[in-house]
Amino acid sequence: AEDCNAMIQAANCGVYLIATAHGNSLEDFFHRSAYRAAAERSLFQTVLLLRPDKTFTVEGMKPCTSNGSVRY
Repeated sequence: AEDCNAMIQAANCGVYLIATAHGNSLEDFFHRSAYRAAAERSLFQTVLLLRPDKTFTVEGMKPCTSNGSVRY
């Protein structure tokens, strides 16, 4: 949570960030309390979802609500 707060403060000052966040899925990411504040502020714009076979997909991040559900 402390790292996410530092990222939010930096982003609010105009700093562009490259960061990693770990979860089992995009839904899992949205439900992790450590990342929720950053997700609510749309800090992450692009997501690379890595698969066990070392392939990946690129997805745009959707805004989420304070309870962790994704807004569509």
